[in-house]
Amino acid sequence: MVLAFYYAWYDMSTWNPDRLPDLPAQTYVSTDPATIERHVRQAQAAGVDGFVQSWYGPGGGNQTESNLSALLNVAAAHNFRVAVDFEAGSPYFSGPADRVAALQHLLTIHAQQPAYLRIDGRPVVFFWASWLLSVDAWAQIRQQIDPNHDSLWIAEGTSVDYLAVFDGLHLYTVAWSADPVGTLTHWGNQVRARAAALGDYRYWVATVLPGWDDTRIPGRSGSYVRDRAGGAYYQQCWAGAAASNPDLVVITSFNEWMEGTAIEPSVSSGTYYLDLTAQLIASHRAGTVSMPAPAAAPTPTAEGVSGASAVPSVPSYTPGPTATKLPTPTPRPDGAIVHLVEPGDTLYGIASQYGVTLDDLLRLNVLDPDRTLRIGQPVVVAMGEPTPTPTATATAHLPNPPSPTAPMAPVLDAPTELRAPSPSPVVGEAVVLEAPTLEGPTPMPVEPESAAGAGARSAGVAVPSPSAWPCLAVPLGLAALLVLAWARMRRK
Repeated sequence: MVLAFYYAWYDMSTWNPDRLPDLPAQTYVSTDPATIERHVRQAQAAGVDGFVQSWYGPGGGNQTESNLSALLNVAAAHNFRVAVDFEAGSPYFSGPADRVAALQHLLTIHAQQPAYLRIDGRPVVFFWASWLLSVDAWAQIRQQIDPNHDSLWIAEGTSVDYLAVFDGLHLYTVAWSADPVGTLTHWGNQVRARAAALGDYRYWVATVLPGWDDTRIPGRSGSYVRDRAGGAYYQQCWAGAAASNPDLVVITSFNEWMEGTAIEPSVSSGTYYLDLTAQLIASHRAGTVSMPAPAAAPTPTAEGVSGASAVPSVPSYTPGPTATKLPTPTPRPDGAIVHLVEPGDTLYGIASQYGVTLDDLLRLNVLDPDRTLRIGQPVVVAMGEPTPTPTATATAHLPNPPSPTAPMAPVLDAPTELRAPSPSPVVGEAVVLEAPTLEGPTPMPVEPESAAGAGARSAGVAVPSPSAWPCLAVPLGLAALLVLAWARMRRK
C-alpha cells in the first residue's frame, strides 16, 4: 500500500512566490470541494491508495477538522482511503487533556467513516512529532484511549523506544541523508530488531520524497535544500524503500509546498513528478528495485495539468539554484564543534548536516543510537585545535603593527655574498657576472668584531659599516676578476 501526506490548510494568501520554492499549477483554497475531488483523482491515477491528512484536532474551528470530513466524503465516492497525521504539537492543544480528547474524537467519529484507512481491521493513526512527549507520557495516553490496541498507531522519528507503546514507526523525511537507500534499510532493520526484542509485530513505514527546500520559511533555523536532481533523489528513495522491505510506503508529500516536497502539478514542473510517481509505484509493486530513468521534465501547459481545464493566472516563477545551508557553530575553547539539538533533529540528520559518520557522532558523544535526543542537548560533531589563551607576558612585548600607508623598505642586517663565477672565464670570452642575491630582511646573527676591525676603529680609520658592504661588493668583485684575467695573460 502506498500513501501520501496531504495538507488541507491553504487559502489564496498562501501562494506567495517569495515564500515558496514552487507554486501549484492551479492555485486553490483547501475548503473547495472541487479541489479535494481533483486531488483525489490525481493521486489515485498515479497509483496512490490514500492520503494521510495533517490534523490539528477538532477544536478552535480550525479548517483541518472540517476539511478532513470533506476529504472522507470525497474519498468514499472514489474507493480512496484516508488516515490522519495527528499533530502532537497542535497550537489548539493547551495540555495533555486536549490531546486525549482529540484522539477520542478521532477514533469515535472520523475513524468510523467508510473511507477511513484500516489495516487488519484497525484504524490507522500516524503521529507527527511523537518525540515531543516521552514514552511514558504516551503510555498513559494510550492506556486511557486504546488500552487493547484496537487502533494502529504509527510513531514518527528515529527512536525505536517508542515502539513499546506505538505499533509502528516512520521517518517523516530522510532528505537530510545523501544515502536514502542505506538510511531506509537501516531503520527498517531497527524496527524489525526491536519488534523481535518485544516479542510482537511492529510495522515499518518507509518514506519516499522527491526533495526538500524549507529555506523560505520565515524564522526557521536549520533549514536546508535537498536538490531533486531531476527525479534522481526520488528514485533513490524508492530503491531504499524497496530494499527495506516495508509494510507501507508513504510519500512526503502530495502537497506540502512550504518545505518543497510536493508531487502535485506545479508551475515549474507541470505533471512531471506526478507522472514519475506513477512509474515508481508501478515498479515498486512489480518488485523492481532498479527504477526507470526519468525523462526530461516537460514544460508545463494547460493541457498537461491533470484534472484542470486551464492554468489560472499565477506569477511566473522559476526558483534559482540554492546552496545547501550548513550550520556554522562557533568552536568551544577546547576546540570542540558543538551542535545544540533543535526540535526535529535526529542523530542521522545531524551527522548528515556536518558531513560526519554516525559512528563518529556516537563515539564523540558516547551515545546510544536508540536513545532520544533532548532539545537543547549539546552534541559534539568534530574536535578541532584548542584556542590558545594569550598570556600577559606574551602580549606585553608584541610590536606595534606597521603603518598600512607607508611600505617598509627591506633592511639588510649582514652583507650578502657575491657568488664566484664557475667555471673560470677564458681570456677572450665575455665575462658574465652574477648579481648579488638579496634574500630580504632575514635577521643574521651578530658576529664578534674582529681584532683588525677593532684596531682600525681605535686608530681612527674609517671602517665601512656592515650596511654599506653590499654597495662595495660589486666593484670589489669586478676588480678581483680583472686582476685574475691579467694574471692569466701574463702566464701566457
